[in-house]
Amino acid sequence: MRRRVRFQRALCFLAVAFALLGQSARGFARVEFEIRFLDNPGRGFQDPSPRVPVDGNLGVTLGEQRRLAFGEAVAIWASALDSEVPVVIAASFAPAEDLFCDEDSAVLGGAGADSVFRDVPGAPHEELAYPGPLADKLAGYDLDPGSPDIHAVFNPRLDAGECLGGLAWNYGFSARNTGADFVNTVLHELAHGLGFSNLTDELSGEAPGITPFELFTQDNTLGRFWDEMTSSERATSAQNAFGLVWTGSAVSQRAQEVLAEGTPRLRISGDEKRELLLVGEMGFGPPAGDVAVQGRLAEWSPLEACDEGQAAAGQVLMLRAHAACDVIRQYEVAQRRGASAVLFRDEFDSSPPWGVDGRIEGATLPGLTLLASDFDQLQGSLSQGARLDAEFASDRTRRMGTDPHGRVYLSANAPVLEGSSVTHWDRSVRRRQNTLGDPDSVLMEPVASGRFVNQVDDLTVQLLHDIGWLRGECGNGQVEPGEVCDTGNSNSDLAPGACREDCRPARCGDGVVDDGEVCDHPSDCARDCGVVSITPSPVDPIADGGVKTRDAAAPKPLTPDAGSDGLARDAGRPPAPISSVSGGAGCGCRVGDRPTDASGAALCLSLVFAGLYWAKRRFS
Repeated sequence: MRRRVRFQRALCFLAVAFALLGQSARGFARVEFEIRFLDNPGRGFQDPSPRVPVDGNLGVTLGEQRRLAFGEAVAIWASALDSEVPVVIAASFAPAEDLFCDEDSAVLGGAGADSVFRDVPGAPHEELAYPGPLADKLAGYDLDPGSPDIHAVFNPRLDAGECLGGLAWNYGFSARNTGADFVNTVLHELAHGLGFSNLTDELSGEAPGITPFELFTQDNTLGRFWDEMTSSERATSAQNAFGLVWTGSAVSQRAQEVLAEGTPRLRISGDEKRELLLVGEMGFGPPAGDVAVQGRLAEWSPLEACDEGQAAAGQVLMLRAHAACDVIRQYEVAQRRGASAVLFRDEFDSSPPWGVDGRIEGATLPGLTLLASDFDQLQGSLSQGARLDAEFASDRTRRMGTDPHGRVYLSANAPVLEGSSVTHWDRSVRRRQNTLGDPDSVLMEPVASGRFVNQVDDLTVQLLHDIGWLRGECGNGQVEPGEVCDTGNSNSDLAPGACREDCRPARCGDGVVDDGEVCDHPSDCARDCGVVSITPSPVDPIADGGVKTRDAAAPKPLTPDAGSDGLARDAGRPPAPISSVSGGAGCGCRVGDRPTDASGAALCLSLVFAGLYWAKRRFS
């Protein structure tokens, strides 16, 4: 990569400011956004093609509808955050050849913070790398005047009918269940630019700088936060399905209010007894955690599954995809036959299993998707004559997508989904049922199921509060945003099991031997403190660090070293350049990247955009 140059080639420049007042979690929120539409005349946000107003959007040209829909998303964010420093967004529709699009999948767009800063005045952790908008808020002034804080780009090819069988952008203001919702996509992408991101490459675990995001990202297996891990440990942790959680108190408290009750699981009895926890929800039918189902396990071939003549009363059918009979049709036939439930095989062999997406009117049959290995083992037992019963169970003490302590699962996938893993909620995170009986999707899940809400008060703004947009006071005895625990004067970095002085809990690697630990000292103790055995990373270990600091007598813009890709600028203290890495710096929206059925394409809200597109555009 070459040195960074600014994105200043656009001939058209428009600015729109939003200064709104709205109720937030504490007092009134106020933040001003300035939008710079960078498209050339006649293109993107300036496209003059005539359009009919739609769903609250009164624009009469394609460009005007795009601008108004973008402004609607910005207005939602403006009412949810609090900062005295305006946030500047540079937005455009990318040249058609720059964003991928075909009949099966399409990159919708992406966004990320333009710069990150270390040694930020007013920041609680001066060694951390803060995304520009948050760094400005903490400092109380613009650390890089005249420059955008967030860059955002979107794919124009959807409006040309070139993607996914003609799927087009929906520019309406109300949440919809179909199409690629532009307001929802902008809300999601701006969240990444505001700080719902890190700088870690999930494949290697290498991080050129530690952001506030890592402070609250914890691996339950290791019992360690990401800022305390080696690169190889982070690479392993990124694949620890249902083992990676967000520990910030604002998110955990909000989760108890908005997430649905009941964590689904599958119990097998009869000739074998097993309980399967790594299961995937379907995008149709009742939530598996809300139903109690039991029946004889039966395996039917895909062609048999489409045979209308057979009865299936009381059976839990094991089904798998087939070109001659897709899973949507199999489900519909199974429901008509009177099956109790269905189990699908995850043909992509991922962990956690990828659910089946789509929308079926009148779907009442519960179902789950199983790991390919679990499905094959059950299938093998049935073929050998085993008699097995399946029971859909639910842990009603937990919210959907949370661990036993009420902490929300982050998206940890094996294999890693670059740009989607870690900096999103796990797909098992589901809100309470809406008036249609469906659980609304959360904004920052990796794949939007199509049940859009267009809200940020659903765990999204709470995560931003945890990383610093709304700060608590560590040591006052109250667990507030940005804290995991707080016992006041009892906070201690020396007492076993105590809440530490950074308002995070006692843990392996803090230098104190806590209950359950055999040892805890870097010089003579394994990094698991004798508690667990850590599986070696699938990649070669990479040394931590890579963040260099410069001495500077006065604040000045950072000039990247020759051959480096500087993301950080001076923030009023000696600047610390941070090298660009794939993943984490931005987010790409993709449609149809994961398994979908013809009846309903999923909207994937972030894959490999940062590594494959963002770095190419921003540093070329």
